[in-house]
Amino acid sequence: MGLLSKADRPSPQAVSAAVLDEAEWAQRWPLLLAYMTQDRWEDGTARATSSLLLFKQDGIIKVMLRDKDTGLCLWAAGNGLFASLNAVEGLLCDPKADWRQDRQEAGQKAKRVQRGG
Repeated sequence: MGLLSKADRPSPQAVSAAVLDEAEWAQRWPLLLAYMTQDRWEDGTARATSSLLLFKQDGIIKVMLRDKDTGLCLWAAGNGLFASLNAVEGLLCDPKADWRQDRQEAGQKAKRVQRGG
């Protein structure tokens, strides 16, 4: 079995990627978009926007929504990217969703550990 080989990176001019714009996000996942982009609460006070982590494990796309303002995170999974994002949107509509305490405290920056050298 061969090892993976590193491919030449195309120039930025040669790359054309499909873009999912905010209007499409707003239509498909309005609550998720709000969590990701709204930096103010209804009363005008500042709000830390959330981050979204996506990864594939055992053939399933897993998603973690980190609410940096509250220090909580929400996990979801699906058989594809859209299914995973739909699952997150559904959980955001559910008052009984299982929000968990994040390992990273609210308002704190992630601590990066440099490996190797």
